[in-house]
Amino acid sequence: MKHYREIDILRGIAIIMVFLGHAVIVYPINLENVAWCRGLVAFISAVHMPLFFVVAGFCFHQKNTYGDMVQKKIQRLLIPYTAFNLMDMCCRLAFSKLVNRPCGIRESLIKIVLHGGEYWFLYVLFLMCILWGLFQGWVRKRIWLQVIVGIGAIALNMLPVSSDTFKVDSLCKYFIFFYAGFLIQIYFEIFPEWKKILDNTGVLIIGCLAWGMVFVAWYICKVTFIPQLCVSVIGIFVCVVFAIKICNIRPGLVLADIGKYSLQLYLLDGYFLGVSRTVLVQVLACTNPLVIVAGNTLFDLAGAFGTAKYVLMKAKVLRVLCGEK
Repeated sequence: MKHYREIDILRGIAIIMVFLGHAVIVYPINLENVAWCRGLVAFISAVHMPLFFVVAGFCFHQKNTYGDMVQKKIQRLLIPYTAFNLMDMCCRLAFSKLVNRPCGIRESLIKIVLHGGEYWFLYVLFLMCILWGLFQGWVRKRIWLQVIVGIGAIALNMLPVSSDTFKVDSLCKYFIFFYAGFLIQIYFEIFPEWKKILDNTGVLIIGCLAWGMVFVAWYICKVTFIPQLCVSVIGIFVCVVFAIKICNIRPGLVLADIGKYSLQLYLLDGYFLGVSRTVLVQVLACTNPLVIVAGNTLFDLAGAFGTAKYVLMKAKVLRVLCGEK
């Protein structure tokens, strides 16, 4: 796989967006009642999961047999999905007064099996990879099939699907981004001049301005003909350009280091958030939204990163449980 560092930077950007978005808590104080917090969540939500699936699509490879791919996805996605959902279930039972969504065993198990549990993105990505692996070989070699699948992916994204069983709604919504990453993987090396265009400060500035204007029109001005998909696509483009621009400087190296542990950080986020929001709001009685958001983000990211790098990666059993060999 080429472009290791750029991919890790994009993973780092996505995980920081996740931590920042989750830092806008709704329990024990609802920060989404604050206008700027609500806008921040909308801004981040339009991009961070689409970016996650674009990167996943770009990194999707099936070098050997379909069975080998399924085995790898079980190890990489299904094992941590199951392990951390069960851990989450136990925590919700043991500390029901400290969580905003206490849940019984039966309800939790149904949610884990049918509705994606608390780590729905791993559930969706696992199903997406298993299904896509059946067809990707044909699509990879035929341009006309790529066009047809692309049209179908756009149609699925636009459909008002509401079924949460087996996360069909999320599969339809996010497949277009996974597929876009898959196509970028195929064609990025064929057209090397794209990197010269993307590695341009002017392109980054124009992209940021376009992203901001489209978001304002979509979220604040409620311009109905601008879909969220448009905000997501421009946001992902800006993130890609930004990753290319900083890949060889200190901020890029820091983001790449964070991105190497992105899966583990996703898995640990909720646990550190539970601690930080309890300390900030319930122990220290803090009510300042800016302090709460900043405190949650910094504490959660530092705690999860340190735990992932210096604890989970050091023991084989823990490595397996969090998706590593």
